Amino acid sequence: MDFGSNPYLTRKPSISYSTILAVSRHYAEAGIKEYWVVNLKDTCVHVFRDPVQGIYTTEFILTTGTIAPLAFPDIQVQVQRLMSP
Repeated sequence: MDFGSNPYLTRKPSISYSTILAVSRHYAEAGIKEYWVVNLKDTCVHVFRDPVQGIYTTEFILTTGTIAPLAFPDIQVQVQRLMSP
């Protein structure tokens, strides 16, 4: 297989922060209570929570530690494990 002919397979896709915010608005408008973006390039997780009138009122960025999804509060996810290959 020639991976060189498919740029998607030879580089990591990237997304701008403004795109992340635009997408988050769609999720917030749909009532999705929590939205995570795993940013492999910057090794962090953007977490959006608490949608009100189409925007998330809580946003934070994690680079270490653990986080529990709102839907499964008993499950602890290690942030660094999300970055591992």
